[in-house]
Amino acid sequence: MLQHLITKKLKSPDYSDTVRKQYKSLVSNVQKYDKDDFKSYRPSEDKRLDSFLYKEIGEKTEYAELWELAKEMLTLSHSQSSVEREQ
Repeated sequence: MLQHLITKKLKSPDYSDTVRKQYKSLVSNVQKYDKDDFKSYRPSEDKRLDSFLYKEIGEKTEYAELWELAKEMLTLSHSQSSVEREQ
């Protein structure tokens, strides 16, 4: 996804590097602190995926670019539907 965005000149290589670093940090932190939240998430039983991800990454400034990419990907997967989030 990131490579495609760079190729189409929609995002810069620096943006890609930042998102990759944020993703690696997220994975590391999830393994340490939030593993159970991610393992137990069930979209049919719990809140929507965008609300879940907002709670996990959208509220945290250290994942700002990663959250923006996640919103774009969620929007693409739902065609013209807007991505909503709980606050």
